[in-house]
Amino acid sequence: MPIVNEHTFEAIPYTSACFLAVRTRKVASILRKLKVDSGTGADGVSARVLKMCADELAVPLAKIARRILVCQRWPNVWCLHWLVARYKRKSVFDPINYRGVHLTAQMSKVIERVLAVFFAPRLERAAFGRNQFAYRKAHGARDALAFYLLSWIASLNAGFKVSIYCSDVSGAFDRVSADILMRKLESMGLHRRMLGVLRSWLRDRPAYVVVAGKRSKQMSLSNTVFQGTVWGPTLWNAFFGDALCVLERDGYIVVAYADDYNAFKEHRRPLSNAIILSSLQSAQETLHQWGRANSVIFDAGKSKMRCCRQPDLTAHLFACLACSSIRNCIWVVQFENVRTRRLGNCARFCARAGCTRHPIYSCCLSLIFSPT
Repeated sequence: MPIVNEHTFEAIPYTSACFLAVRTRKVASILRKLKVDSGTGADGVSARVLKMCADELAVPLAKIARRILVCQRWPNVWCLHWLVARYKRKSVFDPINYRGVHLTAQMSKVIERVLAVFFAPRLERAAFGRNQFAYRKAHGARDALAFYLLSWIASLNAGFKVSIYCSDVSGAFDRVSADILMRKLESMGLHRRMLGVLRSWLRDRPAYVVVAGKRSKQMSLSNTVFQGTVWGPTLWNAFFGDALCVLERDGYIVVAYADDYNAFKEHRRPLSNAIILSSLQSAQETLHQWGRANSVIFDAGKSKMRCCRQPDLTAHLFACLACSSIRNCIWVVQFENVRTRRLGNCARFCARAGCTRHPIYSCCLSLIFSPT
C-alpha cells in the first residue's frame, strides 16, 4: 500500500483525561452567532429560528452532540443535501454554466462547529502544511499573493533565477477517497470517538437537485468532503496537506490555496533554462505520483511552468498568476515600482485608484514604514 501521509503521531489512549466536554454555553454562543440569511437545508429549520431560540435550544443540542460522540454516529436526517443551481456566466440555457450550491441542515452545521474544537486545531497544526493559506484564521488569498511577490522580489534582486510551477486539482472536494482520508486522520492522533464520528460523517449521502420547488431523482454523494458543511474545508486541507511536503524535499517552496498548488525555487543564474525546465517537469511527475497514490487528478490544462530572471520577470510571473484583466495589468506596472523600491509612487497610485485594500498596497506600506 502506498504511503499516503508524512505526518505520524501516536494515537491518543482513551483515558478519563481525554474526556470530550460539550458545554451548553458553547452551543448557545454558536447559535447566537448564526447568520440569519444563511440558506435553509432540507430539514426546513432556518438559521433565524435557531438564533432567536438560542437559549431554549442550547441544552437539547448539547445533549445531541454528546450522544453523537458516545454513539460515534452522524444522524441520517442531517446527511441529506439539496443542490441548488446557481448561474455563473454565458448562456442561461446551458447546464454547464451553473454551479451546484449544497444546502444542508443548519442544526447539522451548529453541531459541526461544536465538535470541531476536538480535532480542527490539531489538524491545523499537524496536517495543513506550513503554507496553506485557505480555510484557516489569519490567512487568505491576499496573504498568499503577498508571499509570492515578496519572495520572488527578494530572490530576483539577489541575482537568482526563479522557476515556478503552478497546478490545480481537478474536482477537488468531490474526489476525496474516504478510506485514504481516514487513514490520514488516524495517523494524526485524534481521539478515537472523534474518529468514529468522522468515519460516520464521511459515509455516502443522498442528494437531490432542487429547481423551482421541484426535486430530481435521488443521487448519491460518495468519496467527497461534502460541500455546504463546516468540516469539509478542514478535512480537505488535512487530506491535501502532505502534498505540500512532496516538492519541499527537492528544495521548492510550496504555497497552496485550497486546491491551487504553486511551487517555486531559486537557481543560480548561469544554470541554463533547459535544465531548469527539465527539473520542473520532474517535479510535476513527482507530484502526479502523489496524486495517483491518493486518487487525486491534477488538471493538465491549468498547469504552468516558468523560468524567469529580472529582465523578463514581469511577463512571466504575472502569467503564472493569470492576471489577464485590465485592472491586474495595471498592477504589473506597480509591481515594477515595488521591485525597484519606488514605493512612494506605488502607494500614491494605489490611493488614487481607490485600491488601498490590494495586497501590493499593504506590502508597500509595510516596507515604507519598516524600521530597516
